Amino acid sequence: GESFREASKYVDAQANYNLAAIFYAGVKDNNKDTLARLHSNNGFVIAQQCEIDIQKNIPCNWRSVVNSLKKAADTSNDPIDIGNLGWAYFRQGHTAFEAKDMATAAPILEMAKATLEKTVALGPPASEFALQNLASAQIDLADYKGAIDTLTKLIAIRPNESFPKYALGVAYNKSGDLANAETWLRKASDAEPNNVGYLVGLADTLITRKNGKELQKIIDRIRPLDPAMAASLDQRKKLLRL
Repeated sequence: GESFREASKYVDAQANYNLAAIFYAGVKDNNKDTLARLHSNNGFVIAQQCEIDIQKNIPCNWRSVVNSLKKAADTSNDPIDIGNLGWAYFRQGHTAFEAKDMATAAPILEMAKATLEKTVALGPPASEFALQNLASAQIDLADYKGAIDTLTKLIAIRPNESFPKYALGVAYNKSGDLANAETWLRKASDAEPNNVGYLVGLADTLITRKNGKELQKIIDRIRPLDPAMAASLDQRKKLLRL
């Protein structure tokens, strides 16, 4: 399994990790940490294959990722394994959320939220990595107040990272607090001035705030980076007469 993983042959790696886990589980007095690592590695090579499949429009089997990482967490009860399981639940639920299948997404996202909250409660180092995934699950579940609280904690830990600032801006935007949304989206886009996603997020907030003057400045920043997106925002600005 390790050899196939290092060769980026993730389907073969999965098959071998799975067999190794089955055989090792039957070994008398086996080491639980070793067994957990086999399940964890199995889950992550499935996820790595997902990244390849997504480029080919092949759906990811997130259920299999969850199943493997749940076995790892149940075997080790280690905070890192529990956090990894929360991440997998989030990815599975977020996939359904993006497909606008909230009936499927909601219970899985609730599992992600509960698992990641457990990870955060267990403290560092796992808690630090769980906060961002927790906030993302909270946003999908429309728990914007919870997401704002979570992201504020994350920014206190990682003040120099731009993505948590962007995510906090998004959470404020969705909560209806447009002033704070603009503040944090500006901080994110100032930290990464060539990040079109951050700039578009800021533009969307300025559109909602009906601030045509500032919107034009952001469109002008986007134009050399993504002319098509700038043209789309120009059209929206004209339609809304901003």
